Amino acid sequence: MFDVKNLHHAYLIEGDKAKVLSDVNIFLEKELGIVIKGNPDYWQAEFENFSIDDARTLKERAGIKASGKKFFIIAFNFITIEAQNSLLKILEEPTASTHFFFITQSSDHLVSTLKSRLAIINKLSITDDKNLIEAKKFLNASKSDRLKMVKEIIEDIADEEKSKADAITFVNDVELVLYKNFEKAKSVEVMESLQRVIDFKGYLFDRGSSAKLILEYFAVLL
Repeated sequence: MFDVKNLHHAYLIEGDKAKVLSDVNIFLEKELGIVIKGNPDYWQAEFENFSIDDARTLKERAGIKASGKKFFIIAFNFITIEAQNSLLKILEEPTASTHFFFITQSSDHLVSTLKSRLAIINKLSITDDKNLIEAKKFLNASKSDRLKMVKEIIEDIADEEKSKADAITFVNDVELVLYKNFEKAKSVEVMESLQRVIDFKGYLFDRGSSAKLILEYFAVLL
């Protein structure tokens, strides 16, 4: 996943947060020999929504002089435009001794200028796990049954058992299944469905959007 001899100064890794965090830490420890525990030059943090204040904290930490290489592992579900602009300034003049690993489900919500400064790695796996089985079930269901499925997600979000990030994960799963279907069939109909999924996912990334309305339209219009 990473080139030990030519490590990039900043990565954006798309995929399951827990799995990617584990992979990054294993790489640092086993491949680079980095001691993580108690290391002042290693900082890991997880955020639901990475804000401008979080970006400022990261900038301050990155500016602290280190005894050797510094590693920042930042996982988030959402990131504000203001925070993205702040990260641009942090990444404009990278040093050889500082490396950033940003982890999120998808890079779709990142501005193109930020993406251009990151080495993007996609770790989303197209496998028949439980989530993708549900996504296949959703695609094969009638509109009324799809509405029932998204209603469960909506109710869980309302009860705070799930978050908007879970809704995005669900839409991502549907996108992955459609993508695999398109690889097999190269169907125009599947391609059109893929584009609609991408559009709906974009709406979900809007901080002021209603997950309830978007998922209901998603179930009916997909």
